[in-house]
Amino acid sequence: MARWLDIVGLRIRSLARRERAESELDRELRYHIDRQVEENLTAGMNPREAREAATRMFGGVAQVREECRDLRGTQHFENLLQDLRYGARTLGKNLSFTVVIVLTLGLAIGANSAIFSVIDGVLLKPLPYPHAERIVRVFYRSDSYPKFPLNPWDFLDFRARNQSFENLAIYTHADLQLSSAGGDPVKLSAFRFSSGYFRVLGVQPARGREFGFDEEHPHNGNVVILSDRIWRNRFAAAADIIGRKVMLDSQPYTVVGVMPAGLDHPGNSYNAVAYGDTVDAWTPFTFEGSSQNRGSHFVEGIGRLKPGVTAEQAASDCNSIMTELASVHDGDKGWTIFVNPR
Repeated sequence: MARWLDIVGLRIRSLARRERAESELDRELRYHIDRQVEENLTAGMNPREAREAATRMFGGVAQVREECRDLRGTQHFENLLQDLRYGARTLGKNLSFTVVIVLTLGLAIGANSAIFSVIDGVLLKPLPYPHAERIVRVFYRSDSYPKFPLNPWDFLDFRARNQSFENLAIYTHADLQLSSAGGDPVKLSAFRFSSGYFRVLGVQPARGREFGFDEEHPHNGNVVILSDRIWRNRFAAAADIIGRKVMLDSQPYTVVGVMPAGLDHPGNSYNAVAYGDTVDAWTPFTFEGSSQNRGSHFVEGIGRLKPGVTAEQAASDCNSIMTELASVHDGDKGWTIFVNPR
């Protein structure tokens, strides 16, 4: 390293003394050419022949200069400086073009940084949950769609009949309007999910409880779990928050839990990327309509594998169930299950 710095320093000093070095080089070349001319004259050549022969012997003055510069190790630096000066002059002649180039580079660098941030959060960083290696995503797959959301009624069959998951849940994004007396409504980033979602993540409310299976039924889902941030900022960290009624989308909801500080939606979710990882509230997903409707696909699946079970084994397990469902429901035909470790 020290030797490399010495070399760089020497070449920089050579650049700084460039004019002096060039002058010395010219004098040296003239001296040697003149001596060779004298020798040629002594050998019987006329002055013109003597000068031409001496010049040919040295290979041309310009070429010798280039070779000497290469020996000094400054030629690459000089070429770089010439290129920079040429580029600066070219850009300076057209300021509008220069501005467009600079803005384009800035946008490209910013876009690449943003994309890397997403990839880092989505693909590279481990999920911040206990035994996160057992948390997987569950998708449909077909010839046309490598990853596709689940049908909620199929999910109920998977949850009841699988042998691979310790817990299995579904969720979907749904913004809510929080109304308060004497204030403007506040938009909350919320998720609706089935019972067991937090058990999949391996976390539990800091206050209160998670949703139960009975709250998945229609007309039983007007309960809400708040984030720690909303509890503190909108409700002044009220100690009596559990059991309090709040107005969400002009409907009364009962607060049944408050999550720990810093808890976000899993960073590898499409919804988390689209809507941001910060979640303000969670409400139950309720199963409404006919259980025969297997053609609607709009919920995301997430599960925690049992110890020792692989994603491939879980997919095989669920595909056995899917085959049985497809024999009964037309909406399930042509689909298989894909279990993604991330």
